[in-house]
Amino acid sequence: SPTLGDEINITGTVSEYYGFTELTNISYETISYANPVPEPVMVNTGDLQQSNTAEKYESVLIKLQDVEVTQAPDDHGQWYVDDGSGECQIDDEIYSYTPTIGEELDFIIGVVDYSFDEYAVNPRNADDLGTNAINNPDQASNTISLINYPNPVRKTTTIAFNCNSTPPIKTIKLFDVTGKFVKQLRLAKSDNGFMTTWNCQDREGNTVSNGIYYYQITVDGKFYHNKMLVLQ
Repeated sequence: SPTLGDEINITGTVSEYYGFTELTNISYETISYANPVPEPVMVNTGDLQQSNTAEKYESVLIKLQDVEVTQAPDDHGQWYVDDGSGECQIDDEIYSYTPTIGEELDFIIGVVDYSFDEYAVNPRNADDLGTNAINNPDQASNTISLINYPNPVRKTTTIAFNCNSTPPIKTIKLFDVTGKFVKQLRLAKSDNGFMTTWNCQDREGNTVSNGIYYYQITVDGKFYHNKMLVLQ
């Protein structure tokens, strides 16, 4: 039962389980504890399509960036994302997440496995997904200002973001009251920070229903939210 951050020596037998290289009959000894976990290896989704580019990442902790969900989870919890280089599979062997088609994720971190002639990334926990999941909308920070006006929204609203530092903010994400992803908007630099305008349409160009909506940014790995009321 090793824990995250343990440095260990492993003894075992190398085997191939339907093409997936594994260690079996293992024993291990712990050398040290609470070590920093190595950074994941940056990989493109297309690199995990073929053995000649994917096999070297078997059991490696990797990171995908700026991906879009192209297929929803099937009956086995397998879904697909694409960063523009080709689709790859995300699996739920360690952690399960249910995305929606078209949802955009800032990143996915996970361990690569191989099963049924396909390579897949297995996130370890919720922190491995730069998701659009709604956290506490009342989260506050002394350095963050995130507002929209007018509110309630009749036809359009301006969303403004300001921060004491200058993080590389590019987009803001919108969700309905259930946490369903609605749309991603690109922020433009303004005199006092960043801003964008929303016309009450979802990512498919449909006018949204009246109700409460949340908007979210990510700064230094933390989510910041606020809410608006749409009354058209």
